[in-house]
Amino acid sequence: LRTIRVTPMANKTAEQSSVEARPEYFIARQPIFDRDLKLCAYELLFRDAYTDEAPSDIDVVAATAHILSTTDEVGLDAVVGAHKAFIKISDRFLEEPGLMPLAPRRVVLELPEDIEFTPERIEGARQLSERGFTLALDNYVHDERYDPVMPFVRIAKFAAQSIPRAQWKTEIDALKARGKRVVAQKIEGPHEYEILDDLGCDFFQGYFFAKPKIVQGKRLASNQVALVQLLLLGMLGVIAGS
Repeated sequence: LRTIRVTPMANKTAEQSSVEARPEYFIARQPIFDRDLKLCAYELLFRDAYTDEAPSDIDVVAATAHILSTTDEVGLDAVVGAHKAFIKISDRFLEEPGLMPLAPRRVVLELPEDIEFTPERIEGARQLSERGFTLALDNYVHDERYDPVMPFVRIAKFAAQSIPRAQWKTEIDALKARGKRVVAQKIEGPHEYEILDDLGCDFFQGYFFAKPKIVQGKRLASNQVALVQLLLLGMLGVIAGS
């Protein structure tokens, strides 16, 4: 999805800026398949338009979630159709779950593996779960620090490449025993896929199936450009707290 390059807007109207500015960031999507290799969801990722990599200078997690939820032209239907969208969220949404405006039936909210699960954030996960959101742990490998939040998590995105292959079965069996569905992610070859399929993973994602693909779409409307610029400049927290 095309957004607008972040540039100062002094002495320019939003409309002028939207026309003159060069698009710099895009949304990419990577498909997720079920055990029958049928498309069931997409993970949404932010990408730099010129490097096709995740930008390092913005809060990608917050910006992606808010752009998708607060604009009409960058909407989930245009990006993923009828499928669910996996979207990584920041700790802010766990601390203030009321800020999450997306429809629970449309998304899976991914909790990054480096989040510190404080009592406040665990309570936020509980509230999101009670509202009907599906929560997933990204890059999961067993760690006791996840235990307090596990009752509210339905999906684990298993980081197979982070542990020896001999441990895969133990990790997956433990997740299944707790009633979790498992996404085998970052699969890069057929042998990995066959092993993880045999071990009972529920979903599959990785370069073996498809690389993230930039979704082409409409340019943001002029009244949305200023909002996106504020988000990318990291000003959302100031606005929300005012």
